[in-house]
Amino acid sequence: MALSGDAHRIVLRRSGLLAAYLVVVHGLALLLALAAAWSWGWRLALLAVISLSFARAWHNQVRCRRADCVSALGYGDGDRWTLWLRGGEMQQARLSRFFLHPWMVVLYLRMQTGGSRALLLPRDCAPSGQLRRLRCFLQTAGPAHQGTARRTMGG
Repeated sequence: MALSGDAHRIVLRRSGLLAAYLVVVHGLALLLALAAAWSWGWRLALLAVISLSFARAWHNQVRCRRADCVSALGYGDGDRWTLWLRGGEMQQARLSRFFLHPWMVVLYLRMQTGGSRALLLPRDCAPSGQLRRLRCFLQTAGPAHQGTARRTMGG
């Protein structure tokens, strides 16, 4: 696949950190639900909701095989960003804002086809050098995105 004018491209992979986070958080929620001083009916209902939440998050974030899951990200050509989807489709977007944290980057993109999309990039979803370049680009590209993108937290 050609870069279509994008200066940088990140091919994304599954994140073990995100999987571990989902297991730990939902596991703790299950334990708290069991320890709650509620009737067993409410506890079982809460256990069912937590289990469904875990199944949905696991399917959508960790095991994403749908055609609309992002498999690669291109950036660096002005404020145009390119998303390559698993189904082979390529979509253009503009960065509206972002969040930087030592463990992850979250991009909020406004899609050219309408609507918006949040893209979570844990630190193990791509080679560290590629994510470091992305973080540097986001921190230094302020004038290019002035008024649209903002750094929510330092990293």
